[in-house]
Amino acid sequence: MKKFILPAFPILENSRLRLRALRPEDAANIFYLRADDAHNKYLHRTKAHTMEDALQFIDLVIRKVAEGATLFWVIELKESAAFAGTILLWHNEDNTAETETGYELLPQHQGKGIMTEALGLVLVFAFTTLALPAVTACIHKDNFSSIKLLRSHSFQFEGAVDECLYKFILASTPAEKISAACIKNEDKYS
Repeated sequence: MKKFILPAFPILENSRLRLRALRPEDAANIFYLRADDAHNKYLHRTKAHTMEDALQFIDLVIRKVAEGATLFWVIELKESAAFAGTILLWHNEDNTAETETGYELLPQHQGKGIMTEALGLVLVFAFTTLALPAVTACIHKDNFSSIKLLRSHSFQFEGAVDECLYKFILASTPAEKISAACIKNEDKYS
């Protein structure tokens, strides 16, 4: 499996957001993201039932980051240091040539352009610093907000993975194009 080999965990920033490493202190927010049924209706994953489940997930992520299997960021609002959500890159174990992204936001931060900016920061990093040839995303076919987000970053529909999941791909894109879209979005929500 491919690995992310970096000298230190990359902190990504723009004027409004800071993307930082996950910490045990994030457990309450991780618990909400992984336990709330409404939030998870498009996700196929093990539900958190206790705070201990959230802490075990955090331990797993920290270990996977240390192994180079994933890059997992907390999306934080710079102004208040508030936890807004998470975003990651990981190497697909079924296809070692692919790097996939995934993301989620707390409900109170949705619809404010935060994920558009966060995904832009991650894509610039993926294509410039990591020199990835492409980034993929697998999205539930009914998650129209997520599909719209991917299309706003020029992801192309690649096909159905199964009866519920659609796969999108973005081949290496000039960082200037992604940066311009992010700056335009920052101005819109500033």
